[in-house]
Amino acid sequence: MNRQDIIVSRIIKGNQARPDLRYVVVTHARDVYITDAVPKGHQAIGRSNFEIALTDAFYEHIRSFARSAHNRNVYALSVYTDDRHTFLLYLNTQEGFERTVAESPYYSQYTEEQKHDLQYSLGDFAFSYDSFSGPFASQYAAYHDAVKALSAAGGFEGLEAHKGSPDLVRYVYKAELFEGGQYQTALRVTKKLLAQSVWLLQTTPDFVAFASSGSEYIDYSMVMRQTIELKRFYQVFPEMKSHDEAFQTAVEKAKSLPHSEQVAFWWDRVKENRNRNPEALLTATVRTDYQAIEALAAGGASLLPAVMQALRSAVQQKDEEKTSFLCEVLLEAGGLSREVLGEMAAAIEYAPPGDHEIRAQLNRTRQELTSRLQ
Repeated sequence: MNRQDIIVSRIIKGNQARPDLRYVVVTHARDVYITDAVPKGHQAIGRSNFEIALTDAFYEHIRSFARSAHNRNVYALSVYTDDRHTFLLYLNTQEGFERTVAESPYYSQYTEEQKHDLQYSLGDFAFSYDSFSGPFASQYAAYHDAVKALSAAGGFEGLEAHKGSPDLVRYVYKAELFEGGQYQTALRVTKKLLAQSVWLLQTTPDFVAFASSGSEYIDYSMVMRQTIELKRFYQVFPEMKSHDEAFQTAVEKAKSLPHSEQVAFWWDRVKENRNRNPEALLTATVRTDYQAIEALAAGGASLLPAVMQALRSAVQQKDEEKTSFLCEVLLEAGGLSREVLGEMAAAIEYAPPGDHEIRAQLNRTRQELTSRLQ
């Protein structure tokens, strides 16, 4: 099971855990610390401030492009990010795409279908921007100092607490910007650019703007649909309409099954999707494991007894992957009650004493569910 896809998908939908209210401090010496309070004399940079600054920076690139001779037949704009917290602005034109194909010894031999897929491959866009100027350039560099430090430390808990002088502090960032926050940032900035800047471009009738997470399965199944109206989405990506219909047929089929069989059905879909098997339902319909979890969790409170029964069985069988899958279903499900928390406590007791991963997964899930019910 691809937990990273699940985590990113949940963040993009806004269904993540409660926000971390701590702050990340970057000093003039580029040292990085964690703190519960903003150092005296400083203001924390949160999602809103960062998004406005990034949007303004990309706006300057769009304005510069709009003044150039390239500004005609613009068919796509995208704001890209990834697990390294890199942000790039991509633009492409029909002429730029045709030039890319003509200049490549490989692309010129592509079929029309292959060329269509290539048309929305960001790595082959003719225009991309990843540099910034002015105050945001400094802020962005320090932000990446924090990203690198968090990666090396294994997360917030691995950072040292800030105890130094406020005079040595350069920037303070809210924790919400990190550990997945970049995906929401890219999506929100895309929406801001659509509202504020696209009018500068000479666009084609089928122009689309979308954020990109670095995963085509997440992008096509979730992200693109948040900025591209469905009719336009099907017009630009006609194959997605048949994929959507095939996936929905599977969803309706599963709904007709007894609850225990629904759990088994979606677990089987996740298992067959390992290593992106092209014949698996999720891969074939350009979905991630998250869509299987969503479909199962949509059963609501009536499905929870079957999920808990399967969870107890998975724990007893020391099946870490299935345990993780069922915990993700609980995190996605509605209709939770304190009775479920009691059953989670019992499931932890079922866990083999030496299986630290299963115990940790169960405890994390129980803590998150507890926080939701408070």
